[in-house]
Amino acid sequence: GNVTIVPNATAPAQNLWAACVFDGANWSCACPTGTLAAGDLPNGPAAFAVRFVAQAGTSGARPGVVRIESNGCTSNDLACLRYAEATVPPARCRSGACAVLGLYGGIRTTPSAALTARQAVNGNGLQVVNQDVSVGAITVHSGGAVAAGIGVTTVAGTPSASSIRQNDNVAFGWLGADAADCTQCLFASVFGVRPQTYRRLMGTLAIDCTAGCTAADVNDALGNSRGRVVYLFGAGGLSITDAADSIGSAASPVVLIVEGPLAMTAGAAGATLRGAVYAGSVTIDGGTVTGALISATTVTATGGTVVYDGATLKQLRVTTGSYVRIPGSWRDHP
Repeated sequence: GNVTIVPNATAPAQNLWAACVFDGANWSCACPTGTLAAGDLPNGPAAFAVRFVAQAGTSGARPGVVRIESNGCTSNDLACLRYAEATVPPARCRSGACAVLGLYGGIRTTPSAALTARQAVNGNGLQVVNQDVSVGAITVHSGGAVAAGIGVTTVAGTPSASSIRQNDNVAFGWLGADAADCTQCLFASVFGVRPQTYRRLMGTLAIDCTAGCTAADVNDALGNSRGRVVYLFGAGGLSITDAADSIGSAASPVVLIVEGPLAMTAGAAGATLRGAVYAGSVTIDGGTVTGALISATTVTATGGTVVYDGATLKQLRVTTGSYVRIPGSWRDHP
């Protein structure tokens, strides 16, 4: 979770910084890999420079935290913009601002079960695996009944039935199994905020799936975005229908939120979803989810596999999400 600052290629002892100049109508910016030089930007009546600095605490680096600093000047003058300058050149004015940013992780609470459902888990043929003793090796956690045809694999020597937590009214039913607020609470228990708030976070990639989305739609969006938090809004949901319909990988797992239904058909027998997957409802007849799968309502299955992967979930918690300003850290000065 430590944030590594990109080094300055031409001056390793200095942090890399970028700058922007305003020409009266538009901003022109430069983000060099080395030291910003005169001529990198046109002249203009206003400019600012930005850099990131590792934020250390009393016992070393603070995971998930970084400091951002900005200098603003009344013209594009490197002597004014650069951070090493102790005094502002004559006829120039400079102001500075800084804040400490903290990572609001893609998942806030790591799920302890491979499969979580607010209501019942129906059907047969689905295989659910959790052999991670650090989280109790829970295979299925549900607010309703779990069908006898659901196969589970837990720690060797442990009865399979003991890995299932079903009809859990304390966790899921205290607001009423069908209450809208109950859905909100389940979402917030994993992601820390209500769905609409999460959708508006800067690190969330929102895709309109009113008419339904495919794995290709998700992968196309991920290919054009460095973020790996994907929020599919709309009643159409996500359909995984082919063995090639894989989303996420061991190196780049995803946080995937499907506001509507998630359907993995029998034709998706070779498809994989790697990461933390949350959906309004789940129908799974084929394919594999590695990480954790959460349904806001029911799960209906005739096949498929869900495998708990704690390392994947930890990776998502510390490498995905949005940076937010830590309260009280903002500073500005002339």
